[in-house]
Amino acid sequence: MSIVHKRASAKRDLVEQYVYLAEHAGGETADRFLANAGESFCDLSRNPGMGAPMFCRSPKLAGLRKWRLAGLKTF
Repeated sequence: MSIVHKRASAKRDLVEQYVYLAEHAGGETADRFLANAGESFCDLSRNPGMGAPMFCRSPKLAGLRKWRLAGLKTF
C-alpha cells in the first residue's frame, strides 16, 4: 500500500471546501465531504492509478488524473 502525501495547499483546499459546504449546504454535507475525501485518499493509497487521465497543456501537470467523490451531489 502506498502512502498519500497531502501538501499544505491541498489541506487548505479541503478546509476551504468544508467551510463553503457547511455555510451553503449544511454541516452534514460538509462532514460527508471530508469523510468521502478521506475514503478516496485510502482508495488512492491502494490503487495509485485510479481516476481518469486529464489532458493538460502544462508539463508540470503531466500524469494528472481526476476522481469524483462518491455520495455528493453537484450544485
